[in-house]
Amino acid sequence: NATTPGLIVTYTDIENYTDNGPFDTSTHVNNIGEDPVFRDVDGENDVAVDDDDDFRLTPCSSVLDRSDSNLFPTDGINLDNDNDFSELLPDQDTADRAFDHPTQPNLGVGTYTFVDLGAFELHVRGDLAPEMHDGLVDGRDIQPFVDCYLEFGEALGPYPIQCETADMDMDGELALLDVACFVDVLLGGEGCMEPCEEGGGPRAFVDCNENEVDDYLDIYLCDGSSPGLCDCNANGIPDECDIAEETSEDDDANGVPDACEPDCNQNGLPDAWDIENETSADCNTNTLPDECEWDCNDNGVPDDCDVDPTDPDGNTQVSEDCDENAVPDECDPDCDANGVPDTCDLDPTDPDGDSWVDPDCNGNYYPDACDIDWGRRSAASTPTRTACPTSARNRR
Repeated sequence: NATTPGLIVTYTDIENYTDNGPFDTSTHVNNIGEDPVFRDVDGENDVAVDDDDDFRLTPCSSVLDRSDSNLFPTDGINLDNDNDFSELLPDQDTADRAFDHPTQPNLGVGTYTFVDLGAFELHVRGDLAPEMHDGLVDGRDIQPFVDCYLEFGEALGPYPIQCETADMDMDGELALLDVACFVDVLLGGEGCMEPCEEGGGPRAFVDCNENEVDDYLDIYLCDGSSPGLCDCNANGIPDECDIAEETSEDDDANGVPDACEPDCNQNGLPDAWDIENETSADCNTNTLPDECEWDCNDNGVPDDCDVDPTDPDGNTQVSEDCDENAVPDECDPDCDANGVPDTCDLDPTDPDGDSWVDPDCNGNYYPDACDIDWGRRSAASTPTRTACPTSARNRR
């Protein structure tokens, strides 16, 4: 009762607490009335106030880093057997009390402004490196995690307190799912925990395909041999469930969400389906819709089909390609605008068949007539050249 004479309540999370409630805020200071987001307030049996309730904290708890650490006794009895008698008394799990969560503001007071309210101190899942516990999950935590899993994982035995943060899903056991979640956190993901906006507690077990394996683990273990268990669009749902639940389309019925397949023309349909159903042509049979290929003259036909004398696109028109570079002649450089690419103009074999070969006395791959014309227009751009013989212009 807040009105009990002599009773002062401070640094406490109180249900339905408000500043204008029964507590005199001039006396009862630094209290809050927010959801502490406990791990499991009614336990596995869904019955509150019995032995299986779990009041350990979760990463989105409102009570992190906000105690008065000066109210905690020191570990004079060496409760955690580390021979550090000056540290704060460990929490109910005998875990270190003074742990600073790097993403939380330090709202507490005392020697350590980052001690959590309540009986348990939250340590970051996956932060296992001895003598570190810096709140980060990085390469230094890999070997300690592996050691914990190999020694105590898969029901080999109850894990000790130093392996508690290896229990990524906070279910009291070290299992393969914890490995998947540890790797995810290591790579910057959420791991086994829900985002704070979704509650912040351990993520619920989900088995959309009823194979008795958590979907998260299905995705983690996917190696391509069972592509339906993969998650190609990274939406957290195995592809086979994604398609069955119609959260993703699969127009070509190949078991892969359309969003994961090539769609060069961005029409929402896989390229292979486009071609098979003749909504896109593929004149060169390279499995790429024609509209996605290079078309230098914008005539709607890929250049390699445009110059193919067999007319694979069936439009009865074939563009010239005198230098056989798979590019229509009208798209090749033609400095003198005579309708013949410069390369063919200069080729002594006269591939364009006009009985004329332009000279290139300085060997710069431009017809001399263009060099001279450019020189007249801008002396500054005149190419450096050697003297050319008067017989340079040759007719065949």
